[in-house]
Amino acid sequence: MIAPAHSPAHSTDWFRVLWRRRRLAAFVFLAILAVTVAYQVLAPRSYQSESKLLARLGRENAMLDPTVAPGQQGIVAIPQSREDEINSIVEVLRSRALLEGVVDELGPHAILGQRADSEDGPVTADGVHGWTTQAAVQARRLIGGAAAWVKFQLQGPPAGDREQALQRLEKSLRVQCARRSNVVEISCESHSPEQAQKIVSAVVERFRAEHLRLHRADGSREFFETQAHQTREQLDRVAAALRDLKTAAGLTAAEDQRRLLASRLSEFEVEMERVGTAQAASAARIAALRSKLAQLSPTETTAETSGVGNFAADTMRSQLYALEMQEKEYASKYTDNHPRLVELRRKLAEARQVYAMEEPTRTQVTVAPSKSHQEVQTALLVEEPKLAALQAESDGLKHAIAKTRDEIRLMNEADTRLAQLQRESDLLETAYKRYSAGLEEARIDEALLGRLMSNICVVKQASFEA
Repeated sequence: MIAPAHSPAHSTDWFRVLWRRRRLAAFVFLAILAVTVAYQVLAPRSYQSESKLLARLGRENAMLDPTVAPGQQGIVAIPQSREDEINSIVEVLRSRALLEGVVDELGPHAILGQRADSEDGPVTADGVHGWTTQAAVQARRLIGGAAAWVKFQLQGPPAGDREQALQRLEKSLRVQCARRSNVVEISCESHSPEQAQKIVSAVVERFRAEHLRLHRADGSREFFETQAHQTREQLDRVAAALRDLKTAAGLTAAEDQRRLLASRLSEFEVEMERVGTAQAASAARIAALRSKLAQLSPTETTAETSGVGNFAADTMRSQLYALEMQEKEYASKYTDNHPRLVELRRKLAEARQVYAMEEPTRTQVTVAPSKSHQEVQTALLVEEPKLAALQAESDGLKHAIAKTRDEIRLMNEADTRLAQLQRESDLLETAYKRYSAGLEEARIDEALLGRLMSNICVVKQASFEA
């Protein structure tokens, strides 16, 4: 079977169809218009406020944490792309902690719009416009109550006002970054233009404070104040010890004193060597003189006379003659056994023996002190005091050398201690300067935090769109 061919529709055909269904078309048009008008009248009003922030290079990019590099100059740490920094700013703006601060600052009722609804109150305007406005307010309240009842049936009991406000703020707040720029756009919708502007302004101010807080070290000022105070006390103690050591050791010009002591020690050692040589020579001369003195006689013969009569022998001969005459007398009177005669003969025999030992003549010798002995003894007497003087000089030089060496040793010990204290003082001085510079950086950070000065600039304040 061949299907009949369809002729193309003309505009007149469409018009005839619409005219035929004109009542239905009019009803549909009026229904759509009524729904649109009802939505415009009954739907809750929504207003939007917008703000823009510019993230530029600033102190947050150019400075390190002062506790990481105290006292050092700022090191610019620019990333390869600033996209990470912009994304970090966006995440901080969307963070729950920041939004909680905004909710606590403005109050949950301001975010939820409850105060605005309660402030509508009864409408007292006259005429059709007043009646329409009052009907719209009542209808919105009914629709809001119905929506709350449906939400309660579907999701259970509602959360607290704070949590509801936080959830609504998370939904109504939009944060985005402009393409290929360092500008971050912040927008928020609310039930009134004033409230939307307040929310956006609160978010911006809260973020600027949070941005400064995140880019500074908490407690850095207290840390640097404590460290600077402790370092200053240590530096004062080391300076006092250094001063006392210089005073006790008498160190005014250490290098000059060291050269003077070294020169004095060298002179003492040279003199000690000379005295030692002279002392050895003197001791050798004394030994030679004593040896020669032992070989010499203290006296010498100056004259000798032979044939000189012996006075002692002549005297003894006279006494012997007297005894012989007495022995003859006793022999004529007494017997041979008489004691007197026996005793006399004994004495006579002894006298004869002694007389026999005497020489009839003798040689007279004249003796005088030896000149050689006297010269050697005189030289010895002269040399011995010299040796004693050299010994005393040697002892004095030994004492002076020992004293000088002790002074050098004490100076070296004091110099070592002095260098150690000086090095410690230099280190403490450097540390004190670093901590002082870090303290100043911390004070600057606190001042900037108090004035909300950072690398975040408000390009566009929160707008008011009625």
